[in-house]
Amino acid sequence: MSDLKKASGKCAKQKGRRLQLIIILSDRDIPTTPSEQSAKVDEEIAEYLEARATLDGVQPDLEHYAEEAFDLMEALVREMRKRGVNVWLANEKHLAKMRRREQCGS
Repeated sequence: MSDLKKASGKCAKQKGRRLQLIIILSDRDIPTTPSEQSAKVDEEIAEYLEARATLDGVQPDLEHYAEEAFDLMEALVREMRKRGVNVWLANEKHLAKMRRREQCGS
């Protein structure tokens, strides 16, 4: 049992191993307004959903699916930055929320 879980006393058992992954996204600065970037996110969501829909088919194209997933991640991060979000801090807060949920079995 992790020290964090021992300290919290809220959870009786540890769930599986935690995946730790560093994803490096493009640092291209694409000159768009926040609303133009939001439209790009909408476009990438549609492309991602289309690629995901093929996964249950006879010949799923995992490479295309992964490509669209990363395109969506890039568009979302770019949108957050265009709107003034500190992405690093937002990610840290998200991870803290996920750790709290894990402590409580959510």
